[in-house]
Amino acid sequence: MTNESIELRGTYLYANPDALDRALAAARSRLDAELDGDREVDWMRCFMRQGSRLWVHGQLPDQAITLAVGVVTVLANEAVEGLVVARRGEQALDYFPCGA
Repeated sequence: MTNESIELRGTYLYANPDALDRALAAARSRLDAELDGDREVDWMRCFMRQGSRLWVHGQLPDQAITLAVGVVTVLANEAVEGLVVARRGEQALDYFPCGA
């Protein structure tokens, strides 16, 4: 059996940079509750920001899907625009629209 991964890709737009800061802080809190600090760094590499826009792009192992759903949902909650898609290869597994 091969070791498959999940790709998360998309963007979110927030009302302002402060709203994005709050969303990222909530995502970090979620990660802190689930993982030790060393692995958080790898997760945060999945996110890139500019102004009030957040890009999400990361490859995660299948076993991380439950945590990925939680983290992306937290990020989606405060977003005013955008969508992140979880995929395995060409197959879309789930969609995370803004305001989820």
